[in-house]
Amino acid sequence: WMGSDSDTNPREKRSLEDDPVDPGDEDKDKDKDDGDGDDNDEPTPKRPRVSDTTGPVKRYYKKKCALMFGYVGTLYQGLQQNKSATHTVEDVLEEGLRKAGAILPCDGHIGRLKWSRSARTDKGVHAAANVVSFMMVHGREGLIEDINRFIPSDCRVFAYRRTTNGFSAKQLCDRRRYCYLMPTSCFGSPSAAEVEEDTAPRPFIFTEEIRSKVQRVLNCFMGCKNFHNYTIAKSADDQSAKRYIQSFECSEPFMVEDMEFVRLTVLGQSFMLNQIRKMVAMTVMIVRDHDRLPGSVEDIMDATFAKRKYPLPKAPGTGLFLDHCFFTHYDATRGTTRGTLEFDEVKEQVEEFRMKRIFPEIARLEQKDHQCAGWVEIMTRHPIDYVGLLDVTAPPPVQNEEKEEGKQQVQESQIICEDRNPIAFVCNNQKVTIFTESQVSHRMGYAPYVHGFFTPLSPHFVVQSRPSYNATLRTYIQGKWVITLFVPIQALVQTQDTQC
Repeated sequence: WMGSDSDTNPREKRSLEDDPVDPGDEDKDKDKDDGDGDDNDEPTPKRPRVSDTTGPVKRYYKKKCALMFGYVGTLYQGLQQNKSATHTVEDVLEEGLRKAGAILPCDGHIGRLKWSRSARTDKGVHAAANVVSFMMVHGREGLIEDINRFIPSDCRVFAYRRTTNGFSAKQLCDRRRYCYLMPTSCFGSPSAAEVEEDTAPRPFIFTEEIRSKVQRVLNCFMGCKNFHNYTIAKSADDQSAKRYIQSFECSEPFMVEDMEFVRLTVLGQSFMLNQIRKMVAMTVMIVRDHDRLPGSVEDIMDATFAKRKYPLPKAPGTGLFLDHCFFTHYDATRGTTRGTLEFDEVKEQVEEFRMKRIFPEIARLEQKDHQCAGWVEIMTRHPIDYVGLLDVTAPPPVQNEEKEEGKQQVQESQIICEDRNPIAFVCNNQKVTIFTESQVSHRMGYAPYVHGFFTPLSPHFVVQSRPSYNATLRTYIQGKWVITLFVPIQALVQTQDTQC
């Protein structure tokens, strides 16, 4: 058909009578220009706009914003969302943002919104002013009130600020400020608590002299130091273990819920896992043992920063909370045009949330659980070996000290178990390790099959990894506890991978 004079495709030739007629075609033909050049043809009237009938419609766009919020972390399993945690702060915050319209249903997971947090907190740790950045639908009036209406009362959103598109709360946060509320009674020396039986114990008074001792220890943390002993899974040669502490101060004592506290405020660029809790624990122990130290405070603190690995105590996480995040460089360069991230307009709200929600919660948990007091009591029974810490020539106490003890005690256990029971029992202080026969004969190392412990007040063996097992204390031979384990016969069948 391409070479023919016809302008139509033969396959498309159909009779006009066979084509169905659309009732609307007649109106469309009337509106079409007939092509005669006549200007009297009236154009088709357009559909009226929404703005012509309902007024102007304002559109809200999704832009990168920084959101400041605070929370009481008692009921949450940390800040960050993860597969193992079922209830985190980001879970409830995301739900409130979606219900308020700040996050659209089509956005999917928050990772697609370039979500970034300035600081992460662990389980039970609070925050007075944390900052997250993400692509947010902003501009609507009353958005903050709507978000707070859809989230629990222990989590509050204070304000948000429009930022640059390349802003990241994690990368552009210059400094973080953490605070730790410690009861003043924890700084009391153990010798001061020893009184005669007929004499009532004297209440501990946190004097200015004790505060100067605390500040002397805190000054040793300032500067760029190697904090490999103040965290886990960090070697002395790891450059990431070096952190810069700008200030570390101890406040004057104050009362919260009929309890006296002091606030230890630390300001630094970044912190590692358990670093602040170990710094606080080392400060408390040195102040308590100040009169019995084998050397000066500075020598003991310098020994903790040396390359020699040494285990340090860790304070409870009850009194720790994130106080503020600083974006100094961003505020100096972009704050003049887009506004600073200090959020000066909501400082009173942040202070009110800190004083009325976080401080009373810390005092309530301490009065209820006595975590700090119980930790100090444990450290009194198991003090720090300052002599071993200062002795550079002494071999460092390695983490696998129990492994060497396990090898020796396994051989002694074989002598005790004269009936060649396929399970050998090894006791190390308060922990009992149960070895299978193949592990004892082939590995001869610390390869535990079942972990457990027994308490001095109860002769029952508590199994941690196998709750269905039950064991009772039997006798004490050659300085070791020998126990009898009651298990089904099927449990003693050995397999190739030494699992029953």
